[in-house]
Amino acid sequence: MTDGDPYASFLETYTREAAPQGPSPPDAPRPGEHRNLWVWIEHVDGEVYPASLENLGKARELADQLGARCAAVLFGHEVRKAAEGLGEFGADRVYVADAASLRDFGLGAYRDLLVGLAREQRPESLIFPATVMGRNLAAQVAAALGAGVVPNCVELAVDASERRLRHFQTSFEDRLLSEVVIPEQRPQVATVTPGSFRRPRAEKGRTASITDVPVPETLPPSKVRVGKREAPKERTLERADVVVVGGLGLASREGFRLTEELSSLLGGHVGATRAAVACGWCDPRLLITSSKHELRPRLYIACGVIGEYDHLKALEDSRQIVAITPDPTAPVAEQADLVGLGEPTAILHAMLESLRAARKDRFLLA
Repeated sequence: MTDGDPYASFLETYTREAAPQGPSPPDAPRPGEHRNLWVWIEHVDGEVYPASLENLGKARELADQLGARCAAVLFGHEVRKAAEGLGEFGADRVYVADAASLRDFGLGAYRDLLVGLAREQRPESLIFPATVMGRNLAAQVAAALGAGVVPNCVELAVDASERRLRHFQTSFEDRLLSEVVIPEQRPQVATVTPGSFRRPRAEKGRTASITDVPVPETLPPSKVRVGKREAPKERTLERADVVVVGGLGLASREGFRLTEELSSLLGGHVGATRAAVACGWCDPRLLITSSKHELRPRLYIACGVIGEYDHLKALEDSRQIVAITPDPTAPVAEQADLVGLGEPTAILHAMLESLRAARKDRFLLA
């Protein structure tokens, strides 16, 4: 600029005021824009529910395709340690509301906090597990934000050209897969059926930014009062999501105990074949037969099982069947989705060692 330029002072002032005041946060949306995928984290006393980790891993994958960030939202009391661990499962940022008043799930309080946070940060998608708490919270949050909700999804994908999620649901006894998209309204809200996605592997050393969410001193009163806390009741075979069955191939009572430990770590139920019962390795009430049981577990693990017709008939409606056997021609191996070939007790020892290590991270396995 020269002293003779009459516009010099104006241009200097204009360019100085228009210059950015520093870099914007990488996950901050532009004015009027909704951006980034959020995953609601459900937990029990700081132990993260597996479906939330499944959703987080999927959201990480979708966010990478969209060029967006993946955030987790965690409310509760003394949940800082759980929040810090979510970076290893794909979160770039974790929004944490930690207060004694949030220890027990309160629909009104959780809804108001999440709605206020969503209005401030403007995510493009909110993903909840399709649990009792997740479905209720998702519906209330969607209504408050003037958005719809796509319930009970079994798959999520990206339409990158339109920058929107493709939600897939099943109907007619899982025989029809239908697609639902939300063309314009943001955020997109969906609940996902637990077990729809694979649980992501922890990426050790990966961290997430922690953002504390202010908690008002006065929250909407909960309509549910917690009288007392009890340990979960034992699940019956028919209602178990995971069934671990021991057969003659385990060779001993000590070998059968490995199935009991595996079942305990997975939050499942133990079963047995006729041979295992006949050897006296377990309670006869654990015997699985088609005349007594109609099993529909998400995961059925057969350890040292040959696979008699009556036994295979009882498990045919299992979503995923894993056979651990040294014989690839065994009937159960032919019906299985995945076969672990080898000595059953050796494979079980390796599985248990890995699961015990994962358990130390305070993330529930079932």
